[in-house]
Amino acid sequence: MTNTERIGALMITCEELDHRMLEVLTAATEGLHLKTDQICFQSHVESFYYYNLYQPEELWQHKTILCEYGDASIRTYCMECNRHTTPVVAYMEEREFLSRYRNPMRKCRRSRKNCVKIR
Repeated sequence: MTNTERIGALMITCEELDHRMLEVLTAATEGLHLKTDQICFQSHVESFYYYNLYQPEELWQHKTILCEYGDASIRTYCMECNRHTTPVVAYMEEREFLSRYRNPMRKCRRSRKNCVKIR
C-alpha cells in the first residue's frame, strides 16, 4: 500500500478561491494521482466558518477571531452571529494589517464582509 492509498479525503484551503485558482488546484491534485474522489477546495474564510460551526456552540456564540501571520501582514478573520434575526446570521469579516517593517506607512484595509444564514 502506498501513502496515497491511505488518503480518505483531502481539503485544500487558499487565501482566495477564484476560477483560475480552482483550475490550478484541480490540475495539481490530478497530477498527484490520489486514490480518492474526496478532494475539496475552500477559501480561508470558508474554512474558518465551517471549522467554527463544528465546535461547541458556546465557543462561537460570541465573536471568534483567527489571526494569520504572513511575511508582510497580519490577516484577521472575525466571525460574529446576530442572534436578533431569524434565522441567525453569521458575519465573517476579514481584515489585513500591513507590516510597518515592510512598508513604513501602516495601513489597514477591509477586504470583505460576508454573511451567511446559520439556522
